[in-house]
Amino acid sequence: MIEVNKSLEYEKIEKMLEEYFSFEDSLEDIKKEEMIKDDFYLDREHKYLSELLDFFNQNNIINTLHVYPLRNYFSLLDKGGNIGIKGLADFLPFLENISLYIEAFKDRNNMELILDLVLDFRDFKYIHDRIDQAILPDLTIDSNASSTLYSIRKKIQAYETSISSKAREIAKKYSNYLAESNITIKDGLPSLA
Repeated sequence: MIEVNKSLEYEKIEKMLEEYFSFEDSLEDIKKEEMIKDDFYLDREHKYLSELLDFFNQNNIINTLHVYPLRNYFSLLDKGGNIGIKGLADFLPFLENISLYIEAFKDRNNMELILDLVLDFRDFKYIHDRIDQAILPDLTIDSNASSTLYSIRKKIQAYETSISSKAREIAKKYSNYLAESNITIKDGLPSLA
């Protein structure tokens, strides 16, 4: 136990983390965390770190994507809240990074702990793909995101077509009474003048 503590240099790691997290909130969170003192967990964490150290010492690289701060979203979800389209879109790089980790570690027989840990996240690929297909680049929802949304938008499109058709019919029928026979758009709605 003492050897593990010395090899991981907890005080040094804690100080580096405090310097890394320059936000006051993060510093407070770190100070609130209990240090792991259980031999089993310390030994397991040490093995994880050793496997990763070997991986990177072999000049392996994982080119991860920039991830937006997700703390507020996780906090909101933890409280039973909902996140909007932007929040879901912000999760995409995080979920894509998980796929990059899985790809980097999948054929490494000498990394069984890390591989087990990473493979626990393989279902996140499905979540990533669903969000990616549902949210368009302009942060709108694709009609094919759900059958209900598709049905609603089809009905709206049919009603808009019906209204335009009826407006053209009325414009033609009452063209003698109108200043213009063309349909114009006023406040986002078709109108006759």
